[in-house]
Amino acid sequence: MRNGKFDMLNLMSYSTEKRFIILLLLTSFIIRIILAYIFIQYPGIPHDFYAYIDGANLLLDGKPLYLTNISNGNIFLYGPLLAALMAGWIAIFGTDYFLLKFPSIIFSCLTIIPFFYIVKRISNIQTAKYLSIIFSFSYINLYSSGFLGNDDDVFLFFMITSIYLLFTKRYKLSAVNLAISILFKQIPIILFPAIIIYLYRTLGIRQIAKYIFIFTISFLILLFPFYLNSGVAVLYPYTGAVNLQTHLPTVWALSPLNLIRTGIGIYQNAIYYFSTHTMIPYDQNPLKHVVMCPLNIFFNKIATPYGILGFILMVIYIFKFRMKDEKLEFTRNSFLFIFGSLLFSKVFCTIYVLWFFPIFLLLFSFKEKEKFENYILSKKELMGILLVFITLLIQSVTLIHYSSQPQGRVLLSLCCFLGGIGTYLMFFRLIFRKIWATIVFLCLLYEIVFINPLLIFKPILIKFIPDTPIGPFETYLSYSMRFALDFVIMFMIIIAMICFFIKIHKYLKDDYGIR
Repeated sequence: MRNGKFDMLNLMSYSTEKRFIILLLLTSFIIRIILAYIFIQYPGIPHDFYAYIDGANLLLDGKPLYLTNISNGNIFLYGPLLAALMAGWIAIFGTDYFLLKFPSIIFSCLTIIPFFYIVKRISNIQTAKYLSIIFSFSYINLYSSGFLGNDDDVFLFFMITSIYLLFTKRYKLSAVNLAISILFKQIPIILFPAIIIYLYRTLGIRQIAKYIFIFTISFLILLFPFYLNSGVAVLYPYTGAVNLQTHLPTVWALSPLNLIRTGIGIYQNAIYYFSTHTMIPYDQNPLKHVVMCPLNIFFNKIATPYGILGFILMVIYIFKFRMKDEKLEFTRNSFLFIFGSLLFSKVFCTIYVLWFFPIFLLLFSFKEKEKFENYILSKKELMGILLVFITLLIQSVTLIHYSSQPQGRVLLSLCCFLGGIGTYLMFFRLIFRKIWATIVFLCLLYEIVFINPLLIFKPILIKFIPDTPIGPFETYLSYSMRFALDFVIMFMIIIAMICFFIKIHKYLKDDYGIR
């Protein structure tokens, strides 16, 4: 009787759990589809879809994937499995932008499943349900999949699945999924040091060797068909000959190196303007990262040593602050290697926050169980999700119809506040809600710099800044004040990221020390 009751309770619990996951997947899918359908018109092919389409067409036409330039003049930068996935999708559904978002949307929703079961294994089912809801409807997740249709959602599914399999001691399948993830995009290579440290602490050197062997075999087997297509050039994305960190002429976006480069570029522009009363010509302006001027060449050269320094500092930190719990240490190390690699990289775009976001949420599952005994969302949390969704809807409509108009600048500026407030409310039970909401707000602000929100104040500013010899007020603002605003926002984001890391370090302080 006791066993019968126990089995019945388990069955009911499993049924409820299964229904929750299905309902969450369906809701997540529908919301992403709505966003994808609204944001389909754009001047030209948005985001990196030209690269996805070009890579797919190369495979469909039987041309070498990594020996043929795509439309932007570069070699295909992504892993070969992404080209194969998009080739299969395009062969069936064509190149309609709305439909091309579906692979990203599908994998973004599927990532909820391994994420849920990791948290359940670490903590409890209530925590798993709550954090899965937060993960699914967060701004960065909806923006990446439903709004952009970004490729990162594909590799992220296999990366999180690999972590789940690692925690459940299915090491062979974990290695296979990690190989698949890396063949979609190079980023999960960053996790290798964290995996090696975890395996060494739990099983020893022999298991490390087995894991690396299975990973290598899986990687080579899956890579072989593309080797027949492109020869040794198929390794370009992994050897550094062609990848995200090397194809750009110099540092870019939120890299701290780019902050310094931009600051120097603003100073050089100011000196040039006040001495000549003209702006530096576009093809010589150091503020443009594509211009091969001495300043940009210098920062391009120091980018690699800077990245190596970052890796050394991360390794020192990991061994200085060892942790009692192996899984918690692995999660912390995974977060550190991804987060740190971005801060010490040549390129750090706002969308890359998605790479460490699920691992950041996993940290809470170790320490905050009592806060999630009830996964039912409060009114504040529901309002937060609604505000995030409204933010994305306004962004979609505004970018399509009004981005170059005054009302568009006002609406997109409003989105920054709505997104930040929405994130704060939906993260209300998490102690990092303030700093994370600040990061989302600043990332949104950084993304709208291209529309020059300072032009909202043109009637006031024009009284102090006259037309320049090379053009009207907008031209001056475009060349000078826009980059000044860019610099200020970059500075605030980097400071916020550093504060974010310090808070996590302090949050985990009671768990330091080898057991």
